[in-house]
Amino acid sequence: MTREIIRHHDADNLATAVAARLVTSIAKIQSVHGSASVVLTGGRIAGSLMFALADPVSADAIDWSRIDLWWGDERYLPMGDQERNDFLADERLLSQVPVDPARVHRILGPDLTASVEEAAAAYSEQISAAAAVRSGEGRPTFDIVLLSIGPDGHVASLFPESASLTSREIALAIHGSPKPPPVRVSLSFDTLNDASESWLLASGAEKADVVDMMFTQGAGFLQIPAAGVAARERTLVLIDESAASKLATDVGKR
Repeated sequence: MTREIIRHHDADNLATAVAARLVTSIAKIQSVHGSASVVLTGGRIAGSLMFALADPVSADAIDWSRIDLWWGDERYLPMGDQERNDFLADERLLSQVPVDPARVHRILGPDLTASVEEAAAAYSEQISAAAAVRSGEGRPTFDIVLLSIGPDGHVASLFPESASLTSREIALAIHGSPKPPPVRVSLSFDTLNDASESWLLASGAEKADVVDMMFTQGAGFLQIPAAGVAARERTLVLIDESAASKLATDVGKR
């Protein structure tokens, strides 16, 4: 499947535009299917995106009682730790909107599980249960997957040249992550790609080489894991001009 590249002026413009796109998409999905399922991401641009989503103009357009929220990965740290991805979401978004706590699907930490493998298994069970509910409608597990592209091309906690890139598990334990902390839980490519749409986000000049390698040099997913993201219906690459600085000026929409 081809990827659609959409360029935005700067990081703030990118976050605002993605928030508006997400609100419109969620509202449409809810009108058709009753509920929506979104996978959240971490990273700097994710924090700005969540802040924009919490704005009353955006937040009031979504029925937060009919949305399931997931994470593409999580640092294996105690619940409530400030370094966890869900802490950022709580601080920037979930504390500001009337979300149903039962539909916020968190990856458990070491305070609630005996090992990271147990945390990955518990998360896999949640996802399998959600997929079973949707199977009657023929819908993939997720409606929209949000993924931040790292400076090395990683997405979720799937890092270049790692064994996790070929895992067929639903969620897997990560040991020895090159980005601290070393122990994490991540969704596999199979799970991430079980989505109607995937939105890859990149902001900043430090992402320019990776974006160029994906779209100009044809790098594969082993070298640039972001290249392995391919949703069932549409895959968007939403970037600012700094991240797009090494692409030809006619690549992507503005």
